[in-house]
Amino acid sequence: MSFPTALRAKTYILVVLIVIFASAGNILLSRGMKQLGEVRITSAKGLVKLFMEIFSNGWIWMGIGALLLYLCCFMVVLSWADYSYVAPASATVYAVVPLVGHFLLGEKVPPLHWVGILVICVMIRIVIRDHVKERTGAVGNHEMGDTCDSGSAICLLLGGHLVRLGLFPAATRDNGGLLTSG
Repeated sequence: MSFPTALRAKTYILVVLIVIFASAGNILLSRGMKQLGEVRITSAKGLVKLFMEIFSNGWIWMGIGALLLYLCCFMVVLSWADYSYVAPASATVYAVVPLVGHFLLGEKVPPLHWVGILVICVMIRIVIRDHVKERTGAVGNHEMGDTCDSGSAICLLLGGHLVRLGLFPAATRDNGGLLTSG
């Protein structure tokens, strides 16, 4: 089955927007809630006060807006693309949020968490690669690196970060093109 190029391009663009809006929404909500501090509700009056604080916080409203844009993009892309592709591809959010949290917000992300993110990225890459092969009718004609997607880019960024953390040795290519520890 052939997947028209224009439709494939629209799908990729919307999946990237899904990742951007979902990541931004979650990060903005996190920032807004951290401004409020730890939530402790001891009475009905406390619950009302909490809602007033939440809904008067600009960061939370921006987060809600970004998540609404995410939802709109998700619904639009599902009108033509397979859920079995869209859901895993949009799972790139699970890698973007910790990266942004670590590099922009200064949050500490434990090494095992980085390994889990790398596993997610690799699985996303496999799903996307197989989807492209199936849609283009070119099963067996593509190498792993023939298509570019957000999962691949995050895997590259994350791989470098894991090497810097000392979790994995740096890899180099030998003369035969194979990866070896360096």
